[in-house]
Amino acid sequence: QVNEWNELWRPTLVISLILLLLQSWFFVSLAFFLSSFTTFSMTTMVSLSVFLIGNSIDQLRALAAQLKDEPLGLVLEVFTQIHPDLGRFNPGFKVTYDMALGFQFTSVSLLYGVAWILAFLILASVLLERREV
Repeated sequence: QVNEWNELWRPTLVISLILLLLQSWFFVSLAFFLSSFTTFSMTTMVSLSVFLIGNSIDQLRALAAQLKDEPLGLVLEVFTQIHPDLGRFNPGFKVTYDMALGFQFTSVSLLYGVAWILAFLILASVLLERREV
């Protein structure tokens, strides 16, 4: 019985689940921030677009590299630097094949997520505080 649990809860899976939880907290903080100045439907649409674009940042960076000599390439490059990269929370096939994630990937992903969460929560608290005054 115990051996089956040890087999199931591999470090890669546990880290992946922690990153998934961090991504959920990211979206909670984003929704909290957006709801401090916009409607529920707008918050939902913007959150969904952040999710879709954030999971496609690598593809947008590849497109920007192909269009590096054109104005659209520069716009995409700047946009991908500003927009949250949700690929940092998704180790992908490494979980499927139980490959080690590495300390650098894990720690950078955790710090990246915490930084975005704190930024959204601080901005939301500032906006809500000004709204009450």
